[in-house]
Amino acid sequence: MSYITGPHLDTGQWLKKLDLKEYNELFKSYNGVEDILSLSERELKSLGVKNSSHRARMMTSLVILRDKYDR
Repeated sequence: MSYITGPHLDTGQWLKKLDLKEYNELFKSYNGVEDILSLSERELKSLGVKNSSHRARMMTSLVILRDKYDR
């Protein structure tokens, strides 16, 4: 699985890369992935990501992206 990195990543592009486009509506209020980097798994669940494997996929990606953005 590849992850887009860079100064800005649209949440729609991020979800498409994760094959989780069904969550576009939940994340459309955010300007980009950089706005959700600090979300926890609990927060993802409260946003409406009920499927635990989908949350795990998102969290794995967010951990990788946090590392990239922190550099």
